[in-house]
Amino acid sequence: EVSQYANVITKNASFEDSIEIQCLLIRSLEIMRKNQEVMETALSAFHRVEFEIPGIPKLCFSYLEGGFRGANPSVVTERMSKVEDLASQCKIDELINHGQRSFETSKRGILKILDSMTLAGIRLQSPYLPFIVCESVSYALKQQCISVESVCPFSFYCHLLIWLQENYTKRR
Repeated sequence: EVSQYANVITKNASFEDSIEIQCLLIRSLEIMRKNQEVMETALSAFHRVEFEIPGIPKLCFSYLEGGFRGANPSVVTERMSKVEDLASQCKIDELINHGQRSFETSKRGILKILDSMTLAGIRLQSPYLPFIVCESVSYALKQQCISVESVCPFSFYCHLLIWLQENYTKRR
């Protein structure tokens, strides 16, 4: 019932005006472990504002579960190296300062949605998880909005770096 009302609001309002409702809807789906619906709802919301996640075909809901499995490791590594280049431009002190200041509600909302997508992607073992994580980290770095909502994507990004590069000492 709540999701029906939320869907009506999100379909009839702009993304910016409905970001809080979308976050509540997606978080409630996440709590109910409706991971497929989390992914579909989030991708649909992002598609409305042309916020595409590189590596995920537009409106590819049928691929999110079953069917296509596994992303090409070289494509994932290439995307991750772009994120690493972006991160290398930031200083640790700057990142810590970003985490201690407030920022726009819409940016925080996007981070909340990306966080929910990361958790749903982990639970679904989605082949798109590396792309979701890379986009989450890139968005947080570019917008200078590091927050509690970006902890899970950052953690998983580090896990992917260690796993793909098998360089355990460098990543500490």
